[in-house]
Amino acid sequence: MVSLAVARLSIANSIREPMTWLVIAIGVVLVGLSYLFGMFSFEDSSRMRLLITAGVATSMLCGMFIGVVGVGQSVHDELTTRTAVTLFAKPIARHSFLIGKIIGALSIVALVSGVIIVAHLAIMALAQHSGFDHGHHHHGHHDPSQVGFVPWGRTLAAHALAFASTSILVCIAAVLALRLPLALTTMATLAVFIVANLLAALGVGTSVLLPGLHIFHVDDSLHFYDVSITTPYFLLCLLHAVLYGGACVIIGSAMLRNQDIP
Repeated sequence: MVSLAVARLSIANSIREPMTWLVIAIGVVLVGLSYLFGMFSFEDSSRMRLLITAGVATSMLCGMFIGVVGVGQSVHDELTTRTAVTLFAKPIARHSFLIGKIIGALSIVALVSGVIIVAHLAIMALAQHSGFDHGHHHHGHHDPSQVGFVPWGRTLAAHALAFASTSILVCIAAVLALRLPLALTTMATLAVFIVANLLAALGVGTSVLLPGLHIFHVDDSLHFYDVSITTPYFLLCLLHAVLYGGACVIIGSAMLRNQDIP
């Protein structure tokens, strides 16, 4: 119950922040621009693929930004301003504070990503109907060999995996914010994102210290219609997010338990 109360307070504060709505607006505009870029694509076969991958990337990046910055600022501010002292003075577990902050941040990520995803799906439907050519109207395409074919299921699965990837980074940022200021927390979390993906691209196995963020990127299934996202693979990715996020919560709780608030 304490975690939910902390989460509700964090959500309310984030909703009042102009930055949250600015990120949503920027995300929707970027998705719209990807549709315009598709109209000027020289290859018909690449138009829908560009729109799909751009929308997934936009929702992930916007969600990652608002989640990492939001949870980092929220945790750091409450510790440095001693707002959390009132909560910790009560006979409750300190990990409830950390869990509540993570739940609140992920709720805002879900809000931001959800609005962008709805806009993305709507623009995809428009592209499928118009064929990126408003001078002629096209009927829906249901054959993967057709230019206007939309893999709706794979697109939704890709968005879900992007959210799972973001949830790992939010958990990492929440733990780092217990010791670092906002700027360093953001930079360190971004470094984890870059290094984890870079090592995977170089074929270097990541250690247990870094999450396997590369497994959440399913661009091949969006570019090549003969590459599918299987249910076991999807569930394995979600399990990795849950286990890594849970490990972060355990580590953060141990740090918070032994932390003296100045």
